[in-house]
Amino acid sequence: MSNRIEIAVNKVLNGNMSNFDFIIEFSDINSPELIDVFISEVRNMYETAYMFHSLDYAYDGDGNVVDILETSEPYYPIHIESLKMIIDHFEKQISKDTLNRSNTETYTDIEPSFNVDTSEKSERNPNHFNRECYNLFLYLVENYNKRDKIKFINIFYYLTYYVDEKIYFFKFTQEKYKEFILNKFSVEPKSFKKNVFDNSSEMYTLSSHEQDFRRQ
Repeated sequence: MSNRIEIAVNKVLNGNMSNFDFIIEFSDINSPELIDVFISEVRNMYETAYMFHSLDYAYDGDGNVVDILETSEPYYPIHIESLKMIIDHFEKQISKDTLNRSNTETYTDIEPSFNVDTSEKSERNPNHFNRECYNLFLYLVENYNKRDKIKFINIFYYLTYYVDEKIYFFKFTQEKYKEFILNKFSVEPKSFKKNVFDNSSEMYTLSSHEQDFRRQ
């Protein structure tokens, strides 16, 4: 496992693997114990990479540390913080698993229930969702561990910009989406800020949920 992680981390540092692809690559690590060990290894590599960056080292195309004056390869420090985003994602996964193991009463205090009706009724407007996207939407509402308005705002941006359009059809204006959420869940999203979503790790969390949804 350590060798597999090291190879993937070097790919991230060299810009040859995105955060998303890294997370998908290790989606088979699903127990809290394994995730904890995994995070520890990635964090050690992050701290090492950060130290090398501060000393003005560079990585060559194979991920080896070289003197920056002795290589024609690009300098890759901008990718170091990608590792921090990956660590944050898996730490949130551990938090989610811990919550899921809590008793129902405790969980209800943390995350409100939206009483999702999973049956497909007239509320699925085909101008807004195809069936697959509607089912994914309901799955995210039930399983994505965010509270109230933030949950629905993040789902909106994820379904609008980041899902496979060949599989999922999602077409809402912000106003129509607000109306839909208010009518169905009695929650009114207000402050839509795409730059906040884009610069967070929530896209990767939602992508992980989408992968789980497709495995059902």
